[in-house]
Amino acid sequence: LREYPAPPMVFYQEVALKWSSSNVVKPISTATMHMSAGGSHPFSTTLVTKRPSFLWSTSKWLVDGKVIVSQKDQMPWFHAHRKFCQGAWIFAASPEELGLTRDLLQKVDDNTNQYQPTGFNDLVWNPEGNNPVKALIERVENSKAGMESLKCWLMGSEAEKVLEYVNGTDASSDYPESWQQNWRESWYDRAGELHCDPWSFGKG
Repeated sequence: LREYPAPPMVFYQEVALKWSSSNVVKPISTATMHMSAGGSHPFSTTLVTKRPSFLWSTSKWLVDGKVIVSQKDQMPWFHAHRKFCQGAWIFAASPEELGLTRDLLQKVDDNTNQYQPTGFNDLVWNPEGNNPVKALIERVENSKAGMESLKCWLMGSEAEKVLEYVNGTDASSDYPESWQQNWRESWYDRAGELHCDPWSFGKG
């Protein structure tokens, strides 16, 4: 106890950092593999057709490493809206090695609306027969890389739907974009669980 009036109390805290080069240290990082909207590349679409279709994107690893697979921690994570996503496949190969060439891509032609006009690079693959899953598997099976290059896969189902917790937002300046505003704090369900085989990879 101090008698009134007493001068302000001042506290000090000492922080020490120790850097280590120990071999037991295992770095972890996150790679976002979907190409963002914008630019002129043909994999930047955020618009899909109302009929069944397929789209793909491609990326390169920046360093050597391995994919951490943990069902408990939902890793890897694939953000998929159940309304739009039937399945997803991740291959250790380029699109061309999988038989996915750019001549297959067509501009989205049946999803015109006032909120999101169709862009010149809103491109998807609409295989004949309206069965993109079957068409993809057939094309990959006959490709240079083949189905053995498949590393991760997801098929939407009620049994395997997963939940993602989303923080609530308001319409303040903390959220400058309209799509960021007035989110209801809740759990949102995603298409399904991503399954992966052990996958070690090299840079590039």
